Amino acid sequence: MLNEALERRLASLDELELRQISLWRLKTYTNREIADRLNCTVRLVERKVERMRKLLVSYEESMG
Repeated sequence: MLNEALERRLASLDELELRQISLWRLKTYTNREIADRLNCTVRLVERKVERMRKLLVSYEESMG
């Protein structure tokens, strides 16, 4: 049941990159480690994490 809920939440993210970042965050990767993997800045990862949180909150609210 937990896996299904997680899969639905991940599917609600509109970008593949956001899904990947979510999975790395679940594996406790730091923003620096994620930035290194994506070859981007830590700030960009921080912005994407914030966007991801907003999308997930919006998803939760829509589910009631």
